[in-house]
Amino acid sequence: MSESVTVNTCYGFLRGATQHSFEGYDYCAFKGIPYAKPPLGALRFKDPVPLESWSGVRDASEFGEMCCQLDPASRCVMGSEDCLYLNVYVKCVKPNIPLPVMVWIHGGAFYYGSGDDLLYGPDYLLRKDIVLVTINYRLGVLGFLNFEDKVATGNQGLKDQIMALRWVQKNIRNFGGDHNNVTIFGESAGGVSVNHLALSPLAEGLFHKAICQSGTASINWSCTSSKESAFKLCKILGNDSKDPKDLIEFLRTVDLKKLVECQHQARHPGEKIQSILSFSPCIDNISKDSVIPISPHEAYKRGVHVPFIVGYNNREGIFNLRYIRQRDYDKLEENFESGFNSISIDLLKENNLTPTDFKRLYYGDEKISSDNADKFVEWWSDLNFVDGVHRTLKVQATSSSAPTYFYRFCYDDAPSITKILANSSMPGASHFDEVQYLFSMKLYDTLNLKRYEKGSKSYRIMEQMTELWTNFAKYGRPTITTTDLIPTYWLPINNDKIFRALNINEYLMMENILSFEERLQYGRHIRNKL
Repeated sequence: MSESVTVNTCYGFLRGATQHSFEGYDYCAFKGIPYAKPPLGALRFKDPVPLESWSGVRDASEFGEMCCQLDPASRCVMGSEDCLYLNVYVKCVKPNIPLPVMVWIHGGAFYYGSGDDLLYGPDYLLRKDIVLVTINYRLGVLGFLNFEDKVATGNQGLKDQIMALRWVQKNIRNFGGDHNNVTIFGESAGGVSVNHLALSPLAEGLFHKAICQSGTASINWSCTSSKESAFKLCKILGNDSKDPKDLIEFLRTVDLKKLVECQHQARHPGEKIQSILSFSPCIDNISKDSVIPISPHEAYKRGVHVPFIVGYNNREGIFNLRYIRQRDYDKLEENFESGFNSISIDLLKENNLTPTDFKRLYYGDEKISSDNADKFVEWWSDLNFVDGVHRTLKVQATSSSAPTYFYRFCYDDAPSITKILANSSMPGASHFDEVQYLFSMKLYDTLNLKRYEKGSKSYRIMEQMTELWTNFAKYGRPTITTTDLIPTYWLPINNDKIFRALNINEYLMMENILSFEERLQYGRHIRNKL
């Protein structure tokens, strides 16, 4: 039986439990800690409301509910509206000196996911003596409904994240953490969230370092207007009004399960190829507490001015093969422009390229089909991840007052959860693959996958990733000195056309990567010579 551990907070006492890590050490786990009032009834779609205190000792041995969502595998609705919970893990709640704090923001396209240990267990990171916090936040229509009206301005999910960071500032000292040394990090939609927070005046001072994995505010799906989807959803649910005040009250009466099921019917028909998210972060400048007061594609040009890690995996798009069918390839072949959203079309215009030019850079004279899916993966990865990350790097190289470290994750010698789900054996590191080396996952047990064995190449990658990430959280730089484990010094970027990057593979090494913009210009030059 686990030994209980009690900690005081601003809101009351919590009773957590001591757990045994499969890495061989014990740690304290506090799960399902509320950080805001449950957003139920009249609070649906509203900004998070401060938590009320409780009397006695609250049990914190079980995870809180995830935000209500449609399970992508079973297509069943799971979770709850009462979802604003976080989890705190630490080896000892009374360390000799306060420990660095790392706050994880999960991904999932702003529609899926939670901060529990199905995907985000603490066993790897806690080896390095930090405090780990994982959070839930509102997703989909519950977190990002936007009528572009004061009754629904969007970004409630981002405001949930900010509320969680305020909770950390007020309470983390009681768990052994240093509230003056907080690093936020996230992957995919979580990485986008991190970048939005790093650029937002509303989150200023709540953290001190940031890590964006496969997602930044300059990526072409980082910010969309959900107004059209909001009206479409209401129509699907039986209300064709054009008055946001009427519609918001109507939506508060809709059964939760029906609301979550129908939100997917309001999605854009080309979403899986174009990366348009119907309910996601948006400009909310009419809100009294605006998270994104101006376009992120303008905001990111100001730069992130805290120490910053940003990067991507070398074949992000492999995961999307799970959703692509032959008819999608056929549609792209017939009309390649159908694969571009408005931000991507702007990219072509900026570089004086037509969709046909762009297609030729990847496919040459080949037809688009499932037979050359590797070319689709390269094109889709560049358009939806590489371009945006490189835009961020370009600004950071010239405008930031703090160092920015760039990585490219390429390791591909262990089972990949995303490849298993996509039924793909394509070489390369897919979207999400690097996360497996930062977090222990109960999903491994569900899929009957073996955990990394000590002494294996994959275990060494885990040791290297956690060492680099926690060094950064502790000191603001990922490499303190070269060692047998980290034989390569990770240098920050210093050029806006050629980026210094750490290649994370079987062997760590620094490499120079030509910016996507320069690559397009070079491709156009070659095309014009043909």
